[in-house]
Amino acid sequence: MKYQSTDTQREKYEKKRMMARFRCGNEEKENNFWMHETDRRCRICWREGETIEHMPKGCEELRESEESSEEVLNEDGRGVDWMKEVRKIRELRQGVGKQKE
Repeated sequence: MKYQSTDTQREKYEKKRMMARFRCGNEEKENNFWMHETDRRCRICWREGETIEHMPKGCEELRESEESSEEVLNEDGRGVDWMKEVRKIRELRQGVGKQKE
């Protein structure tokens, strides 16, 4: 049974773009070898390097979602909700950091 998508063209584009960024490693800071080691830590827990493997398994804030890196990066879009959650938490954390300054 096929489900009818209610997403607009823009929403579909944004989902594909977000999936591509996570799959290519653009959402990971650990791959930014030119940055200092402390700047490459996870933007959510600040404990380890930010990799797609760390976020679903090692990051305390995201561990409860029970997603694996394979599920997150799957092409069928199962990980999109998780990716949105990651971005939302990051934005909240960055907002808190900016308010402290």
